[in-house]
Amino acid sequence: GSLNLTNGYDNPYVDLGSETTIAAGTAGSFMMWLKPEHLSNNYFIGADAGNESARIATSTSVIIRTNADSLTFDVGSGDMVVEEWFHFAATKDTDNVWRIYIDGVQNGSARTTGTVNGDFSGGATAITMDQSVAGIMSVGSRVTGNTALDAGNFTVASIDSTNVFSLSSTVAIADGITLSFTDVEDNDEPFGYEFLGARRSTSHNFNGQFDGALVYESALSQPQIERNYKATKGSHEN
Repeated sequence: GSLNLTNGYDNPYVDLGSETTIAAGTAGSFMMWLKPEHLSNNYFIGADAGNESARIATSTSVIIRTNADSLTFDVGSGDMVVEEWFHFAATKDTDNVWRIYIDGVQNGSARTTGTVNGDFSGGATAITMDQSVAGIMSVGSRVTGNTALDAGNFTVASIDSTNVFSLSSTVAIADGITLSFTDVEDNDEPFGYEFLGARRSTSHNFNGQFDGALVYESALSQPQIERNYKATKGSHEN
């Protein structure tokens, strides 16, 4: 059964025995089911020795705190709901890129940018959209929308003007298709964890239920995360 970590007075949590560090240039992943009682700075991973932690910051954001920096991930509205189960996963690859997944989907719900304004077939990497991308996309965002984009790892290299951005490499994109993007975060700080269900052994415990936690010394792929989500969803129905 799941762990009910709602008693703030006793600060219940799971102690893994010693701190594990995902160092710069090394990969790691963790995933679990969460059923939060609130969506405001609700910590679910932490360690005593450093600043590292992971928390539901707001109803539409998750923050992963590394040794010296905070990575904020936008989450789709309605993907995290009070008193409802959701599947959470975070991965860090050997290029120090962090990604999060909600219910098997990267970074909650992917956001759309609008349609491509004019055919783009390669040669240059600049893409012109029919609406503003400035302030919507960010450098490092992964771009999807057609077979080639979906199969690769194409990211935003730069925001060139209000409606124009450049991809990390060239790819054929037909006029009129709608592009979507999800944010990724690049951070070379180490991340250590020792507790599940708390930021510290004496404070900031998770308020809610916690289940099915798994940790890996590799960066799981989206299909691997989605398989775990689908395989365990039946025991976490809302």
